[in-house]
Amino acid sequence: AVDRLAALPAAERARLPGISAPRATQSLAGAVVAHTAMKLTGLATVTICPWALREGVLLRHVEDGPSWWAEIARRSEKESDGAGPVPLRIAAARH
Repeated sequence: AVDRLAALPAAERARLPGISAPRATQSLAGAVVAHTAMKLTGLATVTICPWALREGVLLRHVEDGPSWWAEIARRSEKESDGAGPVPLRIAAARH
């Protein structure tokens, strides 16, 4: 997806589903950040939601405390030993 976005000018990215014209110039940078986050956490897929990555990290920290981030660091260190990915939890708004 990153390569595809990089090949398109912002005007064409603005015509893609889910990318508004004001965000089209930033969409490539966002894709690079998301791709890097997925690689670092060992995630093969993600679920798109209206929240940003930083809100997801903050919610995970509030719900699980700081120990979950240490698990991601351990995962990065063990990446070459075939350890599985860090489990992904989807946050939901509570009413």
